[in-house]
Amino acid sequence: MLKIALLDCNNIVTEIQEVADLQDTVQALMLELDDYVDITGKKVPEVTEGYKLQYDRESGLFLEIEYSEPVDETTEQELIQAELLLNQVDIIMKQNEQDEVLAEILLNQMEV
Repeated sequence: MLKIALLDCNNIVTEIQEVADLQDTVQALMLELDDYVDITGKKVPEVTEGYKLQYDRESGLFLEIEYSEPVDETTEQELIQAELLLNQVDIIMKQNEQDEVLAEILLNQMEV
């Protein structure tokens, strides 16, 4: 989970939230916070693109640190497992379709 700070129009922190993905947010600032630090009400400086802020408890300042997107390191084994799971889902869906057809046939036979 990522911790983000929601800012108002004056760059004042209004709230801290945890999100799974930055795409879940409209406008937020990604922070690196060790443990929960209450920075609500603090003014946040502008951030250079490619950097994120780290809050330093001792100085009470925000420090810019270089940020790079996490690299997806999916292993071949994970890809194989994902493919197997997708195949299993496909099989189960086809079995459900067959069950529905058989149920309909049985109902029609009972009506005769």
